[in-house]
Amino acid sequence: MPGIFKNKIKNERSLFNEMMKLTEYEEKASVIIKRILSCPKNIISEKEKLKDVEREMDEVIFEIKLSIVEGAINPSLIDNILNLIEKFDDNVDTIYFMSREINRYFLYLNSNYRDTEGICAFYSIINKMIDAHMENINLIRKMLSSEMESEFVVNWTRIIKIEEEMDDLKDNLLDEIYEKANRLDYLTYLHSVEIIHKGDDIIDTDRDISELLINIVETIIK
Repeated sequence: MPGIFKNKIKNERSLFNEMMKLTEYEEKASVIIKRILSCPKNIISEKEKLKDVEREMDEVIFEIKLSIVEGAINPSLIDNILNLIEKFDDNVDTIYFMSREINRYFLYLNSNYRDTEGICAFYSIINKMIDAHMENINLIRKMLSSEMESEFVVNWTRIIKIEEEMDDLKDNLLDEIYEKANRLDYLTYLHSVEIIHKGDDIIDTDRDISELLINIVETIIK
């Protein structure tokens, strides 16, 4: 089977290369949120590092969008490509949101002299979602660098499997939270459910990214 980009406009290949930069920011954000979920003493400074990552990524996204407007991209690809860029941005925004929520929750715990052991054990499970997200990032990178349609499908299939595994983890966590609801204070209950859903949103967005890549490739090879 010939490469996907053989005899295609080189701008489409170079655009995929530009998308690699966005995965780098996703990885940076993921490493930071993993540290935050490990309950460090410097949550505020880690949150500020995430804010910097988000800002830098926004600048790169602006440049990529500008290159799309000025470039010779196939018009039939533009909507999916812009949607793809927004999905990468959504994940970093979600991770930053998580950091802010965790920081607020720890301020609440500290101001009320509450123990952090229980919530830190909970965060260690959420970290499994971030680990899955980081695996997805690597799979998405493989899709972005691939020249063969079959390689896209293999990596997309693995991302779907990871989403199914994380759905099971999410459901188990929610079941546990609901079972403990009468023993949790209201803010802890809300915080826990929110963090679970945000972790799930990240994994769902990974799948969206993989499916958009499949759609883009199908358009390219027509």
